[in-house]
Amino acid sequence: SLANIDPDFQKQFVPVGMPLALDGARLWEPDVSECFPICFGLIDPRSDVAKKTLKALDTLWSQSWEGGGYGRYNVLSEPDSPGPWPFATMFMAAASLEAGDVKKAQRAINWLIERAGAGASWFEFYGDRPTPPLPPTGIVVWAWAQWITLVVKHLLVARVEEDRLVITPRLGGFTGELRFRDSSVPIPDPEAMSRR
Repeated sequence: SLANIDPDFQKQFVPVGMPLALDGARLWEPDVSECFPICFGLIDPRSDVAKKTLKALDTLWSQSWEGGGYGRYNVLSEPDSPGPWPFATMFMAAASLEAGDVKKAQRAINWLIERAGAGASWFEFYGDRPTPPLPPTGIVVWAWAQWITLVVKHLLVARVEEDRLVITPRLGGFTGELRFRDSSVPIPDPEAMSRR
């Protein structure tokens, strides 16, 4: 049982200055994984449960840092450096789009684009790190995979219906085509389609 472990023994595994090393209560929630049922369609994204979940999860935005981005979970339980995570921010953008909260989704997407910079890539997280590696040095590939999922599934709303690929973008103001192999599918502008 963790209750029987000497607190001084526990502290040697958490670097000084990390939120988990501080005295006081440690709240483990909210945790960004709580948005997964919304992202993956397991619950109605417009339900009261989804709305309340997203409201609680929004407290993860800029918790103890400036400049935005979502943390993975309540910063009080962080055993590492606090800071925003692109992966968590992508999931929250997806959940916000599914729930119809375009403003919150755009805030997250703008943060992601700003952080990606000219190289179109992300570090695992952004923040001061008093423990190695200093500063974050690794570009993580799973962020690219989640970015593609965010754009294709949640922004473009691309899906297969029987033998057709259907694209119904959530946001207007752009047109183009999605190219794959030797084929392409037009991306309609929902604003132009609604004016017809």
